[in-house]
Amino acid sequence: MKSRQLLALIPAAAAAAVGLFLTSCATPGPPGRIERYPGMYTALPPVMQQAVREGRILEGMSKDAVYLAWGRPDSVTTGSQNGVAFEHWRYTALQPIYHSNLTLGYGFGYRGYYGRHYSPAYFAYDTGPDYVPVTAAVVRFKNDRVVSWERAM
Repeated sequence: MKSRQLLALIPAAAAAAVGLFLTSCATPGPPGRIERYPGMYTALPPVMQQAVREGRILEGMSKDAVYLAWGRPDSVTTGSQNGVAFEHWRYTALQPIYHSNLTLGYGFGYRGYYGRHYSPAYFAYDTGPDYVPVTAAVVRFKNDRVVSWERAM
């Protein structure tokens, strides 16, 4: 009797797991970050709110606004210039590098239990892309406000 009750719970447990998975998936991009941090978004002036919704950066934006628009940076650099602290947020993207490699060679000999053995000659041809990270955008802050930004197209 107990095994039937347990079997009856399996569909309900599966449905609950799928529901939990679907609700845990946040909307990507600015709409998802705005939904997740509504207080951060409502504290911005209307002009900045519009730019954040469109995924744009404006000079004078706060770090919170940049985070809402573009997300968390891949790296942060800090320093000082003329006694004023600055911070650079760098965003990276993966760029494909296409290649083709041709490898020819002859194997090597080794001594085994049953005498000397040689591996055969080999030929390998490999093509395709490798992906390398490149800087896609940089945002510069002074006094915790955007003073400049650049984005690769």
